[in-house]
Amino acid sequence: MDTEDQIKGRIIHGLNAAAYARIHYWVKGNYGKAVRCDSPTCSKKSQNFSWSNLNHKYLQDIADWMQMCRSCHAKMDMTDKSREASRKRLTDIHITEDTSDGYHTFKELYEFRKLYNAALFNTWALDGIFNIHKSKKHFDGEDCFGGGWFIVMATLPTGQISNHYELKDWDLFKCEERERADEWDGHTAQDVAKRLLNYLKLKSKLQQASIESRVIELIGEDEVLTQAEINKIIEANDYQIGEEDIRDEDGKRLKIRNEFRKELRVKLQQLEEGNE
Repeated sequence: MDTEDQIKGRIIHGLNAAAYARIHYWVKGNYGKAVRCDSPTCSKKSQNFSWSNLNHKYLQDIADWMQMCRSCHAKMDMTDKSREASRKRLTDIHITEDTSDGYHTFKELYEFRKLYNAALFNTWALDGIFNIHKSKKHFDGEDCFGGGWFIVMATLPTGQISNHYELKDWDLFKCEERERADEWDGHTAQDVAKRLLNYLKLKSKLQQASIESRVIELIGEDEVLTQAEINKIIEANDYQIGEEDIRDEDGKRLKIRNEFRKELRVKLQQLEEGNE
């Protein structure tokens, strides 16, 4: 706590700062340090306690005081006047595209999002998947946001996703142009994030299944491997051999598979020894 010399001249809850300090010295000196919170609405999470004056009259009467945690103390001290001051401070904050979180401005983050979106959608469009398209009109025939904007849309296995951009960015998206976009399924920004996350999880599972099939193809279906062995092969990237090796005549392919099988067994043994 500040000494009286340190707090001279300050006003706290309408009380001279020195007097404010003295009354707190009085209650603490007579009744000891606060060790709990007696507020009936306390969440019991805070472990920082102090004596709180109940009516801000600061009388030397213990009935006018209560032990409180820091959180309950702050809630009680929040008067209508202080609440209004807090609201005013918040409304005085002017947020623009140049507002920063200390690392990036809103403008930069939206630019990043647009470029990532274009890179991904262009790749999908080139692969001919997920019904990628763009349009200056929504499915009902109305111009996007009254004009000057367009929509890009994809239909993932996990659901429809879309974003809007200004027409100046039209050429960034190399995909099918349509008179009208597909009918909107009602998705929100939260839905888009969830569907993208679910797609990434699904793609990871599909990639794993594809690699497992590749391993089985290369070593021959007659070779029995446990799931643990397959996982180790995948982790070591030892399933990768040249595509041309499996396109030759059957005799050579079988020879390669036999040699590959031996190499895999050696690698698996090395992995086992390394884990011991």
